[in-house]
Amino acid sequence: RNSRQHLEEQISQLKYELDSTIFSIEIEKQRLEQIRKCHNDEYARLKERLMMVKWRHCEKMANLESHFGDENDKLNLRIQRHRLNHQQRISRIESAAKKIVRKRRGRRKSVL
Repeated sequence: RNSRQHLEEQISQLKYELDSTIFSIEIEKQRLEQIRKCHNDEYARLKERLMMVKWRHCEKMANLESHFGDENDKLNLRIQRHRLNHQQRISRIESAAKKIVRKRRGRRKSVL
C-alpha cells in the first residue's frame, strides 16, 4: 500500500513537471514567434527601403545619362564644326598655295 501511494506521488510529481515543461515550451514558442514576427517586419521594411534606394538610383542614373547624353551630343556637334572649319581652312590654304606655285611657274616661263 505504501509503495502504491509512493508511485502515485511520483506520477503526480512527473505530471506536474511535464505540465510545467509544456507550459515553459509554450511560453518559449510564443517568444520565438514574436521574434520571428519582428524579424519578418524588419525584413519587409528593409526590403522596401532597398527597393526605394534602387529606384532612386535608377532615376538618378537615367537623369545623368540623359544630361551627359545631351552634353555629349553638343560636344560632338562642336567637334564636327571644328573639323569642318579646319578642313575648309586647309582647303583654302592648299588652293592659295597652288595659285602661288602656278604664278611662280608662270614667271619662270616668262623669264625663260
